[in-house]
Amino acid sequence: MTGAGNRLLLSETLQRAIVTKQRAKLDTMLLLLDLDGFKQVNDSQGHLVGDAILKRFVEVVKAQLRGYDSLFRYGGDEFVLLLQEANENSAGQVFTRIQRALQQDKLLSQHKVGFSGGAVAIRDQSDERSLMAQADQALYLAKRSSKGVMKFAQRSCNGSESSAS
Repeated sequence: MTGAGNRLLLSETLQRAIVTKQRAKLDTMLLLLDLDGFKQVNDSQGHLVGDAILKRFVEVVKAQLRGYDSLFRYGGDEFVLLLQEANENSAGQVFTRIQRALQQDKLLSQHKVGFSGGAVAIRDQSDERSLMAQADQALYLAKRSSKGVMKFAQRSCNGSESSAS
């Protein structure tokens, strides 16, 4: 519906990214994004408006990505980005670029929809389950601290230490 990949495609792509990290040492970041303000819009404006917001969010995010980065719908209003050849610094730049684009988008800004994120670097010993758990924990910290921010599983977006693991 949204134009983002589904969970099956996410799983397959993530497995390839883990193998690529092990063999070629290609740095890849996984970002788990959750829409802020979406539930209120969906509850008050209805599912048709909610669907339009999800579709527009995907369009805005895709316009900020490089051709070899990937976007997947994880469920509901959660999305996963896989950023190839990326580290914490470049992931933070992508996060900021997407935030700015959302603020400039008429539909999303009209409904005050933003997003928060949790990020984790894919390591040689990574597996899908632990990566998603780490990104989810970082996302939880981001949403708890202040919406519209991203926390890294090891560090926050501004480089300070966080309690995520």
